[in-house]
Amino acid sequence: MMINRKIYLSKIIEKLELYACGSNQYGQLGIEGVIQLNKPSVVNSLKDYKISSVHCGTDHTFALTTKGEVFSWGLNLKGQLG
Repeated sequence: MMINRKIYLSKIIEKLELYACGSNQYGQLGIEGVIQLNKPSVVNSLKDYKISSVHCGTDHTFALTTKGEVFSWGLNLKGQLG
């Protein structure tokens, strides 16, 4: 039996902007209106923030700003987004 695991990637570039690509089935990319992105795209909802780190779960994402603010998005079946 083969398991097809959805893969997605979030990346911070030099300007401390967040980019994401891959599966967005549960909104884990933070980009509305798409189910799949094949090339990295900026997460516009966080464009005004300087992102210092990002942590990805299977279907959710957390981002930390340089000011200590935390943002989370994606699937929240078990309250993992806070």
